[in-house]
Amino acid sequence: MKKKHLYVIYILIIYLPITYCTNNEDSYTKTFSLNDSTILYIKYRNDTIIDSFAKQNARIEGLRKLKLDDSFYRYVQYHDGKINGQIVEISLDNKEIFRGYIRDDSIQIEDWYNFYPNGNIAVFQYFDNNGKRVFYTEYDTSGKRQKTTGNPIVSVKGKKERGMLGETLTLTWNVVKPPEGKVYYYVATQDNDSTTTKDLTLIKPLTDVYGVYSEERILSKKGWNYVALKYVWKDNFDNIIHEGHSYFKCFAE
Repeated sequence: MKKKHLYVIYILIIYLPITYCTNNEDSYTKTFSLNDSTILYIKYRNDTIIDSFAKQNARIEGLRKLKLDDSFYRYVQYHDGKINGQIVEISLDNKEIFRGYIRDDSIQIEDWYNFYPNGNIAVFQYFDNNGKRVFYTEYDTSGKRQKTTGNPIVSVKGKKERGMLGETLTLTWNVVKPPEGKVYYYVATQDNDSTTTKDLTLIKPLTDVYGVYSEERILSKKGWNYVALKYVWKDNFDNIIHEGHSYFKCFAE
């Protein structure tokens, strides 16, 4: 996708008129009118591009590429004048430094990766849509996991917390895919709020779960009905790294 954007920009540069805005003898800006509402800006320092972006109706829109501190590039996705999308930093020798997602200029969301110079993952984090970090794991330079907090189940939601006996309850889980190993999920029932993971009654295993998963269950008894999602996170050698569960309860009249 990045190559496509850059290819289109270069083709337009060949044919459109150029306006020079000189700031000083070392830094200057070239502007290109792409259409009635869009202007492309390319900023130079010592004849090297250090910033390129387009403004649509006076607001930055699309991919912005910056060269910072003469040591790395930053690629940022804008929408309606704000950072809304992926942000990536890459060293001048084409090694990824980090990548993640930002909403509304500053809110970190979804997957965030930091990398060591050797390419191994240093830190993996997951942020919910409100910018709260819900999962964190870090590694040493050899790739050995050092620390993990949180669990791969980000949230569980139901359309309502009260219903009628025999009614179908729709639940939605948001789950994370850790950078190593594999997470196995199981739909389960539990007896009460204090039921432990080992005491869950498993209903069925799930396969290839990542992102948002929905499950429908019937309210089968009067009073509180519990539906749980159990996870078992295993490494590449089938050793259990962590296990736990998250649940939702609904009261049946």
